[in-house]
Order: sequence, then structure tokens, then C-alpha cells
Amino acid sequence: RNTRNGDGSEFFSLKLDFPVAVSELVMFPPSAKDPQD
Repeated sequence: RNTRNGDGSEFFSLKLDFPVAVSELVMFPPSAKDPQD
């Protein structure tokens, strides 16, 4: 069963995951993976 608005756990995980992904993009941008120093 799909509990999208059930207990809000999915929204909580997304709310917790989003800032982490953003901070990871800020600290480790994809362009930094290419050694162009």
C-alpha cells in the first residue's frame, strides 16, 4: 500500500534527505571530481 500522506515518514525522509543532498552538492560538486587543477 502507498502511504504517501500516512504518517509522513516519507515526507520526513525527503525533508531530511534534501538538505543532505544539497550540502553534498555544495561541498562536493560534480565538477570537482574531474582533476582540472
